[in-house]
Amino acid sequence: MRDSPFRNLTEPTIRYCEQNLNGWVAQPANAGSSLLISLAGVYILAKKRHAYSVYLGVIAIILGLASFFYYASFTFLGQLADLGSMYLLASLLIMVGLRARKLSTNQKIAILAVGAGIPLAITASVKTIGSFNIGIPLFAFLLAIAIYLELKIAAKQKMNLKFFGLTFLAFVAGYIFWWLDYKQIWCSASSAHYVNGHALWHLFNTVALLSLDRYYVQLAKPQK
Repeated sequence: MRDSPFRNLTEPTIRYCEQNLNGWVAQPANAGSSLLISLAGVYILAKKRHAYSVYLGVIAIILGLASFFYYASFTFLGQLADLGSMYLLASLLIMVGLRARKLSTNQKIAILAVGAGIPLAITASVKTIGSFNIGIPLFAFLLAIAIYLELKIAAKQKMNLKFFGLTFLAFVAGYIFWWLDYKQIWCSASSAHYVNGHALWHLFNTVALLSLDRYYVQLAKPQK
């Protein structure tokens, strides 16, 4: 990466199959596929079909752009941006799962700030345990809380869980490809800069976000 403008910054703690190219975009497949997530966010914002459309749309856009920066720069700073946006998304799911409490706008913002800020601070300071990236279990922990809260409130509100189930089916499918890429089990030098396991992870995450948006349609827009 001798021609990269980010060459003097610290590298991330995880390396996937796609090898770095010189120039402004180190990993074109991983970076380019990230923008699908931002496009999903634009779509969610344009439709505004439920009470949480703005939150979900804006966070999806941030998630895609942060991920793009991560794989374009291949830096620890980019990795922090990527993980921070993932923590923010999980915190949003927790916030929505607490909807029965009729949270104020300030309380919602506080949940997002604390839910994303504390894990991000831990990630920035601890980085890894041994060689294992601390961000993975932190995100999984937040996601587990979010799923528990959503299933609990959905049962009380008698919500149809079809699209919620499809959301996490897409997420799990994407995670399988993420794991294959993370463990470098599926690595193809001939296709790595076009399609790889991690790029498919981004694709499935895009599907998951669109499905989540469809699930939240059951949460009607607040009355003006």
